[in-house]
Amino acid sequence: MDYSVSLAAGSRRSVWPLLGWTYLFTVLGFPLHEAGHALIYLLKGIDFTMTINRVIPDTMIVAGELAGPVVTLLAGWFGIWLLMSGKLDATAAYGLVLGQLLTRPPLHIAMLFFGLGGNDETLAANLLGVHQAVVILPAFALFVGSLVFAIRHMRSRGVPYWYVGPAFAAAVAAILTVLYLEILLFDI
Repeated sequence: MDYSVSLAAGSRRSVWPLLGWTYLFTVLGFPLHEAGHALIYLLKGIDFTMTINRVIPDTMIVAGELAGPVVTLLAGWFGIWLLMSGKLDATAAYGLVLGQLLTRPPLHIAMLFFGLGGNDETLAANLLGVHQAVVILPAFALFVGSLVFAIRHMRSRGVPYWYVGPAFAAAVAAILTVLYLEILLFDI
């Protein structure tokens, strides 16, 4: 089956490179996200344990819990900047953007509607003593708004909307890979 699409210039673009970049940047995004948490705890002098998928501090603080999602959002925005400035190949930049921005909104939905707890935004809300939606909804709006901007930009460059579906599947595969590696490497 041919998964390429004809572009205005007559070239053909396959979905497979986008899937590879999305997978790669999703996997790399996990330790980057956790490094955001770790940096705050390190700066605050709070001891912690870090794996590729979690930071377990001796004492939780709001800034430490929110640092991971902020780093993930900033990485997505960095991908948008690389894309808009032309400093990175468009397919790789789209992969970076999608790999960072596709992962949090499904978690936000699970936190809000299915009671998924123990994630960064819910922990921060609990530390603040506010309803979880107070933290989750603005985060959801930032991630989804950034994602919509990036996807519309992709479409304006001739990349069809349907490419986002397989890119999401690549992000899910990357998430499962990281969770498996977490168990394999850290016996957690």
